[in-house]
Amino acid sequence: MKEGWAEFYFYAPQSKRFENISSEVMSLHGGYVYERGSSKDTKWEMYSDNLYPDAYGLLSIQNRHTITALVEAGDELSLPREVEHYLFFQTKSSMERAIAQLASHGYAVKDYATDDESDYAYGVVLLKIEAITPDLVEETTTSLYESAIQEHGLYEGWSTVLAGEDNGAQ
Repeated sequence: MKEGWAEFYFYAPQSKRFENISSEVMSLHGGYVYERGSSKDTKWEMYSDNLYPDAYGLLSIQNRHTITALVEAGDELSLPREVEHYLFFQTKSSMERAIAQLASHGYAVKDYATDDESDYAYGVVLLKIEAITPDLVEETTTSLYESAIQEHGLYEGWSTVLAGEDNGAQ
């Protein structure tokens, strides 16, 4: 959406059929000014270069999905609770450097994981007591993502338990 104009992109096996269907739909819902065009994108370059979210966008989407599920379950997001964060690295030494750096920000190691079949074989579950309000989650996950990248690792997201007076969780 920009300046009252919305752009929609559809990928279809045949453009002619799509053009006919989109014309029918727009005629049923008159009163809108629209433009339509088609072009071949067999390599999906428009999608991968312009439409698919970057790493920060994906992280934000994942955060919103998790927070939405917690809210729907009756969670009180402002209550601090244990939050687990999952990071993976190519080498044990890079994992250890990240752990040391993040310990100064209040993260503690809960568990380790190894996956000999992955390029990121060394995993750590970091634990921190924190609220999970949307702004705080964005700040936290962005910081952890950047810390992992600094050590050539991956930040794979977070999880937590429900918190709130109504659901009996602590």
